[in-house]
Amino acid sequence: MLGRFFSGFFASAPLAVVGGALADLWDPVDRAYGVCIFAGGAFAGPVAGPIVGSFITESYLGWRWTAWITLIMAALFGGIGLFVIPETSAAKILQTRAKKLRYKTQNWALHAKADENPLDAQRILHVYLARPWIMIVKEPILALVTAYMSFIYGVSPHRRPLHNLTG
Repeated sequence: MLGRFFSGFFASAPLAVVGGALADLWDPVDRAYGVCIFAGGAFAGPVAGPIVGSFITESYLGWRWTAWITLIMAALFGGIGLFVIPETSAAKILQTRAKKLRYKTQNWALHAKADENPLDAQRILHVYLARPWIMIVKEPILALVTAYMSFIYGVSPHRRPLHNLTG
């Protein structure tokens, strides 16, 4: 259970972040293609994962290499993304620009609008804990997709080959 918790906790970031990043990068027409490609990958992963995993397990590599190949791919694509994908949050970009200008001009009154509203405990609780539950209750399609993705990410990546179940 602890392993499943950590795998879900650390693997859930793309599901939470990609929608906003795609909205920041592209206009609505082009964003539709990006969302389709991302959704195709998200839905194809749980289908292709057990198939590829069974080929790896049955090969000379053995079952341990299913985790190693996942780690290698995550490190490769994560490293590429770290250096290639730019910051897309307008508020964060403006904060960075304001900070550079403050030090360059020595005008300490320069600040971004996001600097005016510092994070407090009440805002964090509302935005990160209450808002997702409100959205799930008010949006039935979101509740259904969340239930489906929870099932897929909670069950299918942890399947074992059938011949290993008996011994």
